[in-house]
Amino acid sequence: MKDALLIARKLRSDETPERYQNDERMNELKELTRYQNRLIQDRSKNKNLYVRLLDIVFPELHSVVGDLHNNYVYELLTQYPTPAKIKRARLSSLLNISYLTADKAKNIQEAAVLTIGNLHQL
Repeated sequence: MKDALLIARKLRSDETPERYQNDERMNELKELTRYQNRLIQDRSKNKNLYVRLLDIVFPELHSVVGDLHNNYVYELLTQYPTPAKIKRARLSSLLNISYLTADKAKNIQEAAVLTIGNLHQL
C-alpha cells in the first residue's frame, strides 16, 4: 500500500511528456529572437567602430554635425570618405546631399581643411 501511494504521488507530481514537447512555432520564435539579438549586437559594434574610426580620421566632424549617425552624415561619408575629399568637393555637390545646409557644408569643409585627423593611423 505504501509503495502504491508513493508511485501515485510521483506520477501526480511529475511533469507530463507533453509539457516538454517543443512547439515548432515557439522554436522558430526563439531562433528569430536570437538572430535579432545578434543583429542588434553587430549594429552596435559597427556603430562604435564607425565613431572610433572617425575620431582618428576626422575628429572635428562630431563637433560640427553633432550626431554622427544622421543620414546626411552617412551620405556625406559615402560620397566623400576622407577629409581630403570633403575639402576638394564643390559646395554645389555637397548641397545635393539631403538635409545638408549651405552653412553646415561650409563648416564641414572648413573643419576638413584644419583637421588634425590622420588617415595613416589606421
